[in-house]
Amino acid sequence: MPPVAFGDDERDYRRHFLRQDARTFAVLIGIAIVMHLLFIRADHLFQRGTDIFVWLLALRFGLIGFSAWTMSIVLRADDPDQFDRWSFCWAMACALANTLIIFSRPGLYTGHVVIDLFAIIAFYAVQPGPTFNRAVPPILLSLGSLSLFFYLKIYMGFVASLATVATYIAANIIGWVVSANWRRYRKSSFLANRALERLYQQAEAGRLAAEASEQTWERIIDTSPNLLFVIDGAYRIRRVNRAFVERLGISRDEALGQRCCDLLCGFALPPSSCLQHQIVSERQPHSVETRFRPLGIECRLMAAPLFDPLGRYEATVFIVQDITEQKQSERELKSAREQYRSLVENSHGIIYTIRPDGVITYLSSGYSKLLGQDPSTAVGRHFREVVHPEDVAVCEAFQRDVLASETVLRGLEYRILHQDGSLRWHLSNFIPIRNNRGQIESFVGNAMDITVQKQHQAELSAAREAAEAASRAKSDFLALISHEIRTPLNAMVGFSGLARRTTDSGQLHEYVDILDQSSRLLMDLVNDVLDMSKAEAGQLQLESIAFNLPEAVDLLQWQYVPAAGRKNLDLQVCKSDNLPLWIKGDPLRLRQIVSNLLSNAVKFTSAGAVTLTVTASAFAPSDNHCLLRFEVRDTGIGIAAEHLASLFEPFQQIDPGIARKYGGTGLGLAIVRRLVELMEGRVEVASQAGQGSCFAVELPFLLSEPPQYEQMTASVVEPLAILVVEDNVFNRRLLHDTLQAWGHRVTEAENAFQAMDLMDATRFDCVVLDVRMPDVDGVELTCRLRRLERMSRLETTPIIAYTADTEGKTREQCLAAGMQTVLFKPLDSQQLALAIAECCRRSSRIDAPDAPDAPPTPISPPMPAVRCALTDRVMADMGHDSERIEAYLQLLWDDVASELNRLDQAVLMEDRNLCRDAAHSLKGLCGYLRDSRLGALALTLHSSASSLPFKEMHDLVKQLRALCARPVA
Repeated sequence: MPPVAFGDDERDYRRHFLRQDARTFAVLIGIAIVMHLLFIRADHLFQRGTDIFVWLLALRFGLIGFSAWTMSIVLRADDPDQFDRWSFCWAMACALANTLIIFSRPGLYTGHVVIDLFAIIAFYAVQPGPTFNRAVPPILLSLGSLSLFFYLKIYMGFVASLATVATYIAANIIGWVVSANWRRYRKSSFLANRALERLYQQAEAGRLAAEASEQTWERIIDTSPNLLFVIDGAYRIRRVNRAFVERLGISRDEALGQRCCDLLCGFALPPSSCLQHQIVSERQPHSVETRFRPLGIECRLMAAPLFDPLGRYEATVFIVQDITEQKQSERELKSAREQYRSLVENSHGIIYTIRPDGVITYLSSGYSKLLGQDPSTAVGRHFREVVHPEDVAVCEAFQRDVLASETVLRGLEYRILHQDGSLRWHLSNFIPIRNNRGQIESFVGNAMDITVQKQHQAELSAAREAAEAASRAKSDFLALISHEIRTPLNAMVGFSGLARRTTDSGQLHEYVDILDQSSRLLMDLVNDVLDMSKAEAGQLQLESIAFNLPEAVDLLQWQYVPAAGRKNLDLQVCKSDNLPLWIKGDPLRLRQIVSNLLSNAVKFTSAGAVTLTVTASAFAPSDNHCLLRFEVRDTGIGIAAEHLASLFEPFQQIDPGIARKYGGTGLGLAIVRRLVELMEGRVEVASQAGQGSCFAVELPFLLSEPPQYEQMTASVVEPLAILVVEDNVFNRRLLHDTLQAWGHRVTEAENAFQAMDLMDATRFDCVVLDVRMPDVDGVELTCRLRRLERMSRLETTPIIAYTADTEGKTREQCLAAGMQTVLFKPLDSQQLALAIAECCRRSSRIDAPDAPDAPPTPISPPMPAVRCALTDRVMADMGHDSERIEAYLQLLWDDVASELNRLDQAVLMEDRNLCRDAAHSLKGLCGYLRDSRLGALALTLHSSASSLPFKEMHDLVKQLRALCARPVA
């Protein structure tokens, strides 16, 4: 059934007696359980063997279980509604079960009447809930029992039946009256006790409130930092606060009852000027600032009279407020204001204030210092009338931003007119000033003159734009240089393949010429880039050696006659009669200057002529100096006048279209200018678009006598014993074949240690070595060899070194170590031959390992296994030369075996980086072999080196090693 709503009093009453009611109800349930257990025994004795015994037994056991469950819930219930629901359900269950049980009894059985009467009274007694809960179960039990009694039992007569009905009615009335009165009296008693308790609590609260009020008043006056005391009409102190006694250093009892003039003023009687007299006479509060003598402080003394309800004077309340710090703050504030005014007036900037409507209200004296104008001329005017008209919109937008964002904004830049008519840049900070309601009353600003900074900023901006332009020019140059490098490389790759496949000697000769031209073009391009890099780094150095000037000019003519002939140009070289024969300087750099000018002239001339004119200034025989002028004139496309200024700048192209049509990197003229400046000369240019150009270079030189070695006849060097020290296999093979073709006996060494062992056993006529080698480089090897020669008193062995490092420092280190000469990569065969002839022409012949003077006889064609080991392309690149193929294959197998050993070591050490590097090298080597499985395995190792388990990697290495077995003849 739904819960019954209780009022606050009813609910409190029910909650108060809930535990007691639950225990009483639990006792009734316990009695019912015991009775049913006894009835089960009786049913067993009288009903056993009948059909009704089984369901009767089940009904009793079910009622016992439900009773136990109800008992457990009721004992734990903490809500009267829950207790009422379960007690009502249990009572209804008992009433229904009793009716069914009576129905099973014989007609003569009437013993249930006593039990029913007892149950009716118990139901009324133990259910404390609403009337409906208490009445329904006993009434239902009564009606059920009477109905069954009259319809099922044997007729007992009218009097007996009437007595039975009266008994049931009396039991219900008794149960109802007793339970209702008992509960009413219990509830009345509970409510009366609670009312008395509330009255007591109210009385107690009133008493405590009165005490608390007094204590609160004491605490209020005690918490005040001001001194408070109350005096009566007799000038005696009646009340003081804690601050009063603590500041004076006395107790409260000592202060109370004393005359204030004795305690505070030190007078026997109050003086005529005492404030108390004025308070009593005027009956008005007073406040004065004076000095409080007992403490020696500055104070504000406030006094107010107290009157009773009839208006009669009772006492005076005095409050002494210590204002010493306040007075000190006022003095410091006054001083700070004076300092602020001094700072504002002496500030290097301009301090100003502006109203929200834009009217200037204050300007500091900095206005006259920075702008030469009196501040009064601008105060009261709108800022639009002061700043530059073009900056008014910026200032107004800045003001709107401050009003919209309501924050401090900084960095307003504007121009303002100086008294002398010049414009000055100002940087201003704008700070809003708000009132107590948060509204902006004015703006305070600080303006600084940044005219100088603006000038510097403009200069920096121009420099940045120039740097960005240079960066763009370099980017364009990189794209151009990439194209220029790929052009000769493409010719070299293409014609080298054609040369390998052709059988026509004429075509082969033509292809070789093209390869030679492309390689030299590529070498010149690389040299230009390196020279430009050295020139920008300030590392470009000049040599001073004697050379033949007419021969140098003739060499330039011979060099460019073929290029001019291919374009049907007339190349003319004019030399004045007074040219010196021998001069001292740097012939390589001179040739580079004139060669760049001639190259440009031939390149940009489609028809006509190119003329080189060499003249010398008149010089006396006793003078050791001469000034040479080289003029290169052409009839080419010419240069517009606006482009002449940037003509000699690096990475600058006059027109990208011209660069695409004629080629070139734009470095030639820049290198010319750098070299001419380094040689203390000058360069000029005169040109018109479409009418050709004329470049003129003037360079100073020293006159020189012919060197002695030029007086010798250059003879062919006889065969020598030469040791080649080179760690790279292919470079070592190139040197071996080149020197052997010249008739020399060549011995090879892979590193410095092997070279030292060979030189300990054999003396060589010459040593050609690479400067940069692993472990021990060429410089250290030379130092060791020279120490060994000095200790053994042996003749010095000429050493010719070559390196890719073109820095002068490297060359100096090599020569200081004892090398005879240093060549640069790519190694030129003519330079190598001249170096060998120069270094070894006066060297004595020394026994060398026996070697056949004649070239080796051709070997028989390679074995089929050797042929099938290499790819067709490699075979074709080697011209199907059996000797070269066999030698190359031997080197290749050695490199493969070395990388396999390194891969085994990497797997053993579990070094993945080393595995990846070794697999990468092995992948490239296997690409030359015909068997594609080798390259596939090497590629798998390289791509999986970072994640493949080392056990699987080891298995792959074993497979690769098995496939890499050398072919057997």
